[in-house]
Amino acid sequence: MIKIITDSAADYEQTELSSNNICCVPITINFPDASFLDGKELSKTEFYRRLELGDTPQTSQPSPYDFQQLFSAAKETGDELVVILLSSALSGTYQSAVIAKEETDYQKIYLIDSLSATAAQRLLVDYALRLRDFGFAGCEIAEKLISIRDKIKLYAYVDTLEYLKRGGRLSKTAAGIGTLAHVKPIVHLNDKGEVTVAAKCIGRTKAQTWLTNRLCNANLNPEFPIYTLYSHNRENCDALRNQLRELGYETQDNYCCNLGPTIGAHVGAGACGVVFVEY
Repeated sequence: MIKIITDSAADYEQTELSSNNICCVPITINFPDASFLDGKELSKTEFYRRLELGDTPQTSQPSPYDFQQLFSAAKETGDELVVILLSSALSGTYQSAVIAKEETDYQKIYLIDSLSATAAQRLLVDYALRLRDFGFAGCEIAEKLISIRDKIKLYAYVDTLEYLKRGGRLSKTAAGIGTLAHVKPIVHLNDKGEVTVAAKCIGRTKAQTWLTNRLCNANLNPEFPIYTLYSHNRENCDALRNQLRELGYETQDNYCCNLGPTIGAHVGAGACGVVFVEY
């Protein structure tokens, strides 16, 4: 049997994980007064409530042991594992899985550094599920995921770069004037899986227009759906989807992701973005 494993940065709802038979290794969210496992002990609603109260969260990667338990169980049953994880440029989660694989000494574990996060990471997981259902072997699924990984594009505007800067995911130089009022920075995950600033727009309307223009100018691969994302407030994302629909681009609710605590800790509330695959 082929099993798909990811981490909580993929932003699945718990019901989606269960219905699609996805195993999710949670990342830990640390507040000054307590720590929680993303999705298992901390809901998205409660996370953003704490954020609004001024709590400053940090994240901690899973340990190698967290992965080794899953890997050892697969070794005993002979299952194949396709493991799709948060960008190694943003977290040590992938490295923990590498260590766990070495300690388990089992070859049917295929580790994929997504070089992405949230809806872009989820796109890879969804593709792996399709390939699994089509009967592909674990090594074949891994090869196909790697072949499209660099073609996945994620762009999103955020209310502030402060969270990314504070968490070390973006340098102070790169953050620049992104903290000024009314400036909506457009962040992008580059081909190394790093957060970069693609543009800085004045106001949400111009930021939304920038996103739609970027998608309209893309050489889209129609084999993959367009994903949209938001953090906490869906209103901006719905406006973006309506604009895309008017331009002839269809988006579906099951490809609309609300950022959970793992990524929300680094972007805050109010983010809105789009993910697509180019040729």
